[in-house]
Amino acid sequence: MTPGSDAVMCLSCHYAHAGPYPDMLRWDYRTCVAGGGENPKCGCFVCHTTKD
Repeated sequence: MTPGSDAVMCLSCHYAHAGPYPDMLRWDYRTCVAGGGENPKCGCFVCHTTKD
């Protein structure tokens, strides 16, 4: 995503018709650890890299 030019909407984070992860999410948030962990670029942090 490019800050200031990309639109964020439901489909930015969710699949429209099911997916492999809970709540139709595009990432497996069960492996995410806020503020660190083994997979720091998952879930919200895929796009929100400046918020680390």
